[in-house]
Amino acid sequence: MELISVIVPLFRGEKYISEIIRQVKSSYGRLDEDYKIELIFVNDDPEKKISKDFSRIDIKIFLYNLDYNHGIHGARLEGLNKSNGDYILFLDQDDRISSDYFRDQLDKLGDADAVICQAINENRYYYDNRRPFHKVLSKEYMLNNGNFIVSPGQVLLRRDAIPLVWRNCVMENNGADDWLLWLCMYGEDAKIQLNQQVLYEHIVNGKNVSWNTAKMMKSESEMLSILRNNNVLTDDDMRKLEKQQWEIALARVRTMDLLKEKNYVYDKWLNILRNGIRFENFFIPKGIKNIAIYGYSDVGRQIFKELHGSSVKAAYFIDQNARYIISEDTIYSPDEDLPGVDLIVNSLMDDMVPAVYQLGKSMGVGVITVKKIIEGMQRI
Repeated sequence: MELISVIVPLFRGEKYISEIIRQVKSSYGRLDEDYKIELIFVNDDPEKKISKDFSRIDIKIFLYNLDYNHGIHGARLEGLNKSNGDYILFLDQDDRISSDYFRDQLDKLGDADAVICQAINENRYYYDNRRPFHKVLSKEYMLNNGNFIVSPGQVLLRRDAIPLVWRNCVMENNGADDWLLWLCMYGEDAKIQLNQQVLYEHIVNGKNVSWNTAKMMKSESEMLSILRNNNVLTDDDMRKLEKQQWEIALARVRTMDLLKEKNYVYDKWLNILRNGIRFENFFIPKGIKNIAIYGYSDVGRQIFKELHGSSVKAAYFIDQNARYIISEDTIYSPDEDLPGVDLIVNSLMDDMVPAVYQLGKSMGVGVITVKKIIEGMQRI
């Protein structure tokens, strides 16, 4: 008989308990009798103790209230130290797992130390043309490009494969403890298996630490110190990782610039809307009746909504990762046979996307950016 321990740190997360229980029970119900399960909740909010009666639930459930805030890494370790499982699954409180999760992960695990499944993130299949699943979850890719495991909930681990460095060096700064875990495992030449099944969904709620650039950079810096001080990686691997951290910092600056550009567009857009001017007022005088929107972005979706019911039709979206997007909207890949339109609207904040203009040239239509449209609407 083998035991699976599911460890769920909670922080102001009492409302998630019943849903986590439902998901774990549903997935456990598809396993054969060779497996048992225990579900361990670790409440990391000392200001709000949680009291629950799990006696009527037919799986073992434990709830521990911590006396002080340990942070996500510390809370996971508290759960690990209180667990007895041969296999470990670290879930975040708002994670979602498939009813096939345990069965498929265990089937794929084989003699490996861990198995990573495919994931959905923000209504998209997380691994796509930019992030090929078979490439990004390797030691070399992680050293040179970053952590492309959305969350530990994607990973079923063998207990004895969890490195001592990760167990003993508790991170003070939330954000990169999972990345530290994977790098420690790679440093010990752990065997990691890939599972092509989509069994996990990551929920983005705006409170995720990964959205806080300053906190993430602080956490990643702490991670580098732990790796260096404990000789987890070779000198060559550490140089790769440190170089990559610098490149990530530059990429974050670029992202901030794009966000500033987006804020500029939205600010001007709202002012124009207050004056009663709509996108159709820009298009109609130019004889434009049908447009395609390049990029399934939040800006593009907002344009699509505004044109709904107007005399100008947003016929469809074009996105390089169309096949990975979960939506009822019509989305084409650029390499498909695209229906004719009068204009392509580039909804990406990055104006310099050669592929958009090449596509417009091949279709025999013009391309315009959202920023140019907003500037034109200001003159109406």
